[in-house]
Amino acid sequence: MLESRIRQRARAMGYDVSVADTVQAVRDAVDSAPPDLLVLDLQAEGLPWREAVAAAKEGAHGPTPVLAYGQHTKPDVLRAARDGGCDMAVPRSQLMEEFPALIEQVRAYGGIAEVKNAENHDSEGPQSANSGHQLMCWLCW
Repeated sequence: MLESRIRQRARAMGYDVSVADTVQAVRDAVDSAPPDLLVLDLQAEGLPWREAVAAAKEGAHGPTPVLAYGQHTKPDVLRAARDGGCDMAVPRSQLMEEFPALIEQVRAYGGIAEVKNAENHDSEGPQSANSGHQLMCWLCW
């Protein structure tokens, strides 16, 4: 359910969405036609997210920004994701409430290092004409 909502919102912003289901697929993407952003589910079963983040950051064309999301009841996992190289790690609810603003913030500013409360942000956020040529890569296992 969340995957389809992410895809729908990203496409509405003008992004082409692709799905990588292995770390090797992330490596291949960032080395050939790097995505503008990698959106990463920290709760996906069997997800070697640390390896996926490393692959995104070590791409042949430079580092790819990473926006991770997870359960609000597991702040330690969100903190570990930030410490592990994610540009931003937020609770799932915040991701959906502030999706456009978060996407643009991570892309434009390279992310922030803290989780902020949803009530402290403009939920609409900046809208961008992304021309459909930019790629957003979402991981699922």
